[in-house]
Formats: sequence, C-alpha cells, structure tokens
Amino acid sequence: MKEWYVLLLWLVIAHTLADFYLQPMSWVNHRNKQHYRSIKLIWHALLHGAAACSAVAVWQATLGWGLAISALYYALGIAASHYLIDLAKSYSNKGVIPFLLDQLCHLLVILFVAWHAAEPPVTLSALLQPLNNISFLVLITGYLLVLQPASVFTRMLLERWQFTNPDSTSLPQAGSLIGQLERLLLLSCVLLDSWAAIGFILAAKSIFRFGDLTQSRDRKLTEYVMLGTLINVLIALAIGTAVKSFLTLTP
Repeated sequence: MKEWYVLLLWLVIAHTLADFYLQPMSWVNHRNKQHYRSIKLIWHALLHGAAACSAVAVWQATLGWGLAISALYYALGIAASHYLIDLAKSYSNKGVIPFLLDQLCHLLVILFVAWHAAEPPVTLSALLQPLNNISFLVLITGYLLVLQPASVFTRMLLERWQFTNPDSTSLPQAGSLIGQLERLLLLSCVLLDSWAAIGFILAAKSIFRFGDLTQSRDRKLTEYVMLGTLINVLIALAIGTAVKSFLTLTP
C-alpha cells in the first residue's frame, strides 16, 4: 500500500513539473489557436510522457525491480490521454471551471496508472478507505458548513439592516466570496491552534478596509462590515470548536 502512494506522488510531481514549470505560455497560446494542428501540443504531451516514464522508472528502481518495459506503456498512456484532454480544453472558454476539469481528468488518469501499476494491486475498498474515516468526514463536514450554510446564516442575520450602497464599485459577489475565504482561513487556524494567525488575518483585513471606510465617511458601512466580520469569526470559532471536540472523541 505504501509503494502505491509513493508512485502516486511521483506521478503528481512529474505532472506538476511538466504542466506548470516546463510548458511555456507560447505553447498554450499555440494550442488554443491551432487545436489539433498544434505541434506544440504534441511536444507537450510527449514531455508529459517522458516525465511519467521517468517517475515510474525511479519508482521501480527504488523497489529494486530495475527498469521494466511497463514504464514505457504507462508513459504512452499518460501522454495520449494528456493530448486528448488538453485538445478538448483548447475548445473551451478558458475559464476556471475548464481548468479545474482539465486538471481533474489528468489526476484521474494518474490515479488509474498508479492503481494499476501497484504490486500487489490496490483494491477498491483500500482506495476508498479514507471515505470511511470518521475524522476525515468530520473535517469535510466542518469545511462545508463554513461555506454556503454559513453564508446563508450571515445573510439572514444582516438582512434586517438591508444595507445597500448605490455608489459601490465593488466586484459582483465579492463580499460573499471574501466572507467564505475568511471563514475557511479562520477555521483552518482554529483546527491548527494557530491563534496568532487569526489575529493576523483580522488585522490584515482591517488595514485593507480602513481606506474604504475612511473615504466613505459612512458609519453604517463601518458598522455593517464590523458586524459581518465578527459574525464570521463567531461562526468559524463555533464550528472549529465543534469539529475539534468530535475529533477528540473519535478513536
């Protein structure tokens, strides 16, 4: 089981290097313009194949297996799948969702290769074992709660004031996203017992918001922002404390 994890990490490292460090932006632009006619896309796929072959070869060498021909087969599979996935992405709108889907597809291929190459083969129950771990499920629940449910709860608490600023030039939904990221960071700090980091996050937010609040000269805006921040802190502290309590109870 340990050997399978080692191969998975080697392949992820190889993918990261080939996709983000060794791929010039000119290759990406050429692929997006030429699509299946792009020679740069072929080079990129071959580069991934070479990186994957090196990763599998190093993994086999650490186990004392020597250089097996299977490394070449796995590398060809990763290269071919990378070409097809990136080709499909070249026809997308180049947004965040296509990027995440692209990376997810690559990681699924890597996961399949690592799973298939394992000796002895990894069973599906072993692969899904983390999903049956109580601590893992408690953490997932906590992080899910500080996102949309906490946003809805905060909005309901602040709804009575119905604060709107017609002259606002802020980005659409920026406030909601900032609140979610703030709660994620606060929850992580609580779980890690990093109380100093919580103070740093609140201080940094206060510094960035100070100029806006000073220029607006609107006491309502100041109070509204302070209420939202304090509610976020209370929610993160409450959920973080509950999660830590459940974690201490789990065997």
